[in-house]
Amino acid sequence: AGVAFPTDDDPVYSADGDADQLVYIHKGGGTLRTQLGDVVFAQGDYVFVPRGMLHRFLLDTAAGAQHWLWFSLAGGLHVPKQWRNEVGQLRMDAPYTHRDFKRPTFIAPRDEGIRALVVRRTGSWHGFTLADSPLDVVGWDGTVYPWAFPILNFQPRVSSIHLPPTWHGTFAAKGALICSFVPRLVDFHPEAIPCPYPHSSTHCDEIIFYCDGNFTSRRGVSPGSVSHHPMGVPHGPHPGSYEGSIGATRTDELAVMVDVYQPLRPTALALGIEDPDYQNSFL
Repeated sequence: AGVAFPTDDDPVYSADGDADQLVYIHKGGGTLRTQLGDVVFAQGDYVFVPRGMLHRFLLDTAAGAQHWLWFSLAGGLHVPKQWRNEVGQLRMDAPYTHRDFKRPTFIAPRDEGIRALVVRRTGSWHGFTLADSPLDVVGWDGTVYPWAFPILNFQPRVSSIHLPPTWHGTFAAKGALICSFVPRLVDFHPEAIPCPYPHSSTHCDEIIFYCDGNFTSRRGVSPGSVSHHPMGVPHGPHPGSYEGSIGATRTDELAVMVDVYQPLRPTALALGIEDPDYQNSFL
């Protein structure tokens, strides 16, 4: 996982032979161009690129600066099994429908004059020069294709007491669950405390990317902030947040959370942007 701030269109086509790619568009917008057609995406969309799919990203300059959250999923991406029936169809109680996904619009054959292709395999990138346009295609068939999904199309659950994160599960991967926290009504039991309770996630690391709104459990964060709570480390609301949430009827928070079942290790770039004062926000 990581963040990206692209400033230009991809000049060449690429294909990831190692993993599916999922991108959350925190800011910006554009077009994902593939052999199967164009997928137009906007702020607040998840964008999916299947493993091995030739593609390039084109930026919408009118959408302003780009700020993306990027996942590389070697085990593949799928709909969580609690939202599928025994033959793989979305259940009626799933938090979204097939109609919520934006499919590619097929426009081909066409030639942009691009002949360069880079392919990732076993962590290394390999360059190729194509004899013809990668978009020299007359049609396609199948069930694996790129798409975009607006996070606000996720339909949240409401309960009389606090629900576990699995109810916010949007996409699943091998060893990970990607959740969407969207504006919603909160717990309505007369004695309910809507703020998440202090806890230790003993079997997973927790990453939260804060997108918009007011987070009842957090201070010291703003849109674009990322928090990382390693497995086994107790964490919870900031002082006063727990009590302050009593009586609340709704939350306008918007965030992407990822529970990962293997320990995450920060890169040098991550350590370079760490907020050293975050711990002081709990005082």
